Amino acid sequence: MLKSILASGSERSQKISAELDKNTKLATETATEVSHLLIRSSNKEVLEIYNNELKIEQEIRLVREELATFRNNSAAVAGVLKQLCSKLKELGDFENYIEVLELETQKYILRIKDEK
Repeated sequence: MLKSILASGSERSQKISAELDKNTKLATETATEVSHLLIRSSNKEVLEIYNNELKIEQEIRLVREELATFRNNSAAVAGVLKQLCSKLKELGDFENYIEVLELETQKYILRIKDEK
């Protein structure tokens, strides 16, 4: 009877040991699979972040180019406006000169009429 209890205990110990080995192997495989899934998932997120950074950098380059073009155009427009103001001033000076000439001419015409 002791032999049968020992045999049964040994058999049960072997079953438990086999089951433990089986569960340990399964847990290791599952943990490996989970870690691979986590790595793939994080790699996907990292790749997405990297691609977003590239897009942002491209947008920054485009905005800088547009800003440089805007600055150049603004400088050109400012130059044209300065010339326009100068020409308008000259035109105003010329109109004033014409008015002075008209007044002087009218004075001379009145003097000539008076002398006759």
